[in-house]
Amino acid sequence: MSESSDTRATRIFRGYLTLLGEPAGVIFAFFFVAAVVFGGLLVAVPGLEPLVSTTLGQLLSGALIYVLVVIAVVLPVLIVRKRDYVIKLLGMNKRPGRNILWLPFVIWLAYMGVTIVAAVGAQYLPWVDGDQAQEVGFDGISLPIEYIIAFIALVVIPPIAEELLFRGYLFGRLRERFGFWVTAIVTSLTFGFVHLQWNVGIDTFVLSIFLCYLRETTGSIWASMVLHAIKNGIAYFLLFIAPLMGWQLLQ
Repeated sequence: MSESSDTRATRIFRGYLTLLGEPAGVIFAFFFVAAVVFGGLLVAVPGLEPLVSTTLGQLLSGALIYVLVVIAVVLPVLIVRKRDYVIKLLGMNKRPGRNILWLPFVIWLAYMGVTIVAAVGAQYLPWVDGDQAQEVGFDGISLPIEYIIAFIALVVIPPIAEELLFRGYLFGRLRERFGFWVTAIVTSLTFGFVHLQWNVGIDTFVLSIFLCYLRETTGSIWASMVLHAIKNGIAYFLLFIAPLMGWQLLQ
């Protein structure tokens, strides 16, 4: 085997390792932190579980899990690579452009159209329960402070933490070796998988494709954070605010 062919085979092998290893690493970090680290903490500290079951406890535990996962996947890269590389990898090296004021809203309309078509198609898949609601962890809230906490947990934290983890780190790592569509599909499959519900996974897969598009076209993560916040903000309104106004928009 010639040196050039050996080099080409090595590049292909490293490419496949990246394509499989990076999503697997993110998934492993996510479930390791949630199940082992956080689960172990609950077992080790018996009085902690009642606190975690409260609305405030759910917010703090969810935030802690995301922070630990982001640290777990980014810290090794930061140790071996320069800080500027990591900032660029996460899509934080550019300031938000003026299009952040309108582009995420336009893309949201496109996302809604595609996700409606996907939801209709999913009804013909026997393993998808279309009536299954996403578990957001804030059932039965009534106090004003609980609504504020739920807003922070659903509309503020996920658009920051999930974008840094998926459209930041994972998209950035894969995009170094692969084209946009391979990167976007693998990133979106991983993002949908960690939500652990078929119907929610389909919706989040579609959402992630549009979030990846924003990351690609703007060259940064800011617009995808805004689109993510718009999507979650509308869901928050439908789940919590609309019923207070007597509007039963979701069953």
